[in-house]
Amino acid sequence: VNVASLLLVKAMARRREIAVRSALGASSGRLVRLFLTESLILSLTGGVLGVVLAFVGTNLLLSLAPAAMPRLAEVRVDLRVLTFSLGVSLVCGLTIGLLPSLQTGRLRPAAALSSASRWSSGGGRRRLRHALVVAELALSMTLLIGAGLITQTFWRLVSVDAGFRSEGTLTAGIRLPQAEYPDVTTVTGFHDALLEKVRALPQVSSAALTRFLPLSDGPWTFAFDCEELPLVPERERLAYAYVPVSTEYFRTAGISLLRGRSFTAADNVDTPKVLVINEAMKQQFWPDEDPLGVRIRFDVDTSADPWREIVGVVNDVRHDGLHLDARPAFYGPRQQGFDFLLDRMRLVVRTDSEPLQLAQSVRDIVRGIDPNLAVFDIRTMDQLLTGSVAQPRFSMWLFLCFAFVAAFLALIGIYGVISHTVRHRLPELGLRVALGARGRSVGLLVLAQGMVIAAQGIGLGLLLALIATHMLRGLLFEISATDPLTYIVLTALLAGASAAACYVPARKAAKADPMVVMRGET
Repeated sequence: VNVASLLLVKAMARRREIAVRSALGASSGRLVRLFLTESLILSLTGGVLGVVLAFVGTNLLLSLAPAAMPRLAEVRVDLRVLTFSLGVSLVCGLTIGLLPSLQTGRLRPAAALSSASRWSSGGGRRRLRHALVVAELALSMTLLIGAGLITQTFWRLVSVDAGFRSEGTLTAGIRLPQAEYPDVTTVTGFHDALLEKVRALPQVSSAALTRFLPLSDGPWTFAFDCEELPLVPERERLAYAYVPVSTEYFRTAGISLLRGRSFTAADNVDTPKVLVINEAMKQQFWPDEDPLGVRIRFDVDTSADPWREIVGVVNDVRHDGLHLDARPAFYGPRQQGFDFLLDRMRLVVRTDSEPLQLAQSVRDIVRGIDPNLAVFDIRTMDQLLTGSVAQPRFSMWLFLCFAFVAAFLALIGIYGVISHTVRHRLPELGLRVALGARGRSVGLLVLAQGMVIAAQGIGLGLLLALIATHMLRGLLFEISATDPLTYIVLTALLAGASAAACYVPARKAAKADPMVVMRGET
């Protein structure tokens, strides 16, 4: 759009040259070929440079992309991209070359060669350039609002209380082969030895085991019956999360105990089964009652005594994502858990030092207990938390990059249009000054003309944004697609930037010397 606008300006400046060529016998077809050749050279050169920038830009954007994004390895500048770029360059070259050639096709040589032609600003061409800049500003306004909404979504996500304390915590996965650990006794023996040795490390303040980490995996879900609630038909039953954990898990993960008690070493296979529930579970089934002492049984529990007593309530943990409410969940002691859930546990270690410094010590401890076992997926809880917002962070950077580039190009466009308008209006503006107008009022006149164009583009952009941002609803979190504050702030920012772009040509107009202008020396 900017190149088309500049070529229109260049065509106006070359009216005398084109008039001379026409007077010497140049045909309209030859003049059209002249403009097309120039525009194609410009567009193809720009296309080549754009492809070079695409190689660099693609690698930069890929470095910001989350590793879990599907088919990420397929994103590259390949033959299809190069072919598309060539096609776009040719189409742009032909389009922007035809615009000035169509304008010069209606040129009258006698009028162009007359001295009065320098006073003409070309109303049709001026309106076309203004329309192009209005379109630029409208599209950039739409992108800026999209970027603003996505950015606010990201910051709202990272400020969400996940329900646990991530700092200073290391996690690691350990899977026990069934052939060597066939029952609860052998599994429990390994876990007890592991926890004892890890807790003995001098930099460790607490350590625990869990089957499922927040924002990472699982959990398994089971339907249940409650002793104090009427039985629900099997076809109407809903399944709820169940997480087996060891003692000290809530303290290690930073999950607050709201009422009742946590698990102790006495909660084992030989004692009555117990559970801890989260606040979401309490609010769903016992909103106005105390759930402590209530007994439930899971549908998959076939033991002689399947009833489990609720002994505590903990705060909610956003297990499935920061943008999703916490699901109702049960926590149970690992020794009272189901056998098929205990072979793959996650170690959680809290330390006052850098968590990753413990990684090698954890590996050595596991290898010391069983040389055939390997530790996998060693990460900090901070990394889990960061990874959960990787997708919205990437979306934010994409929107911001494209929005600011679009806004920058639009501001260049409005600056070019106002500068060209001032250049062509200098005789008129000089005459105004000669007749007594102040330089400041002349500058304000030019500035107002630029802001009218900006207001048209921004207004159209707001209308487009109201339509386009509805497609972003699935990406937004705790913010409306029509958030008024976002619209107001970004409108003010783009309007201020547009005013700054118009200031330089307006200042030039305000300081124009009327004597120099009237002699045609500018």
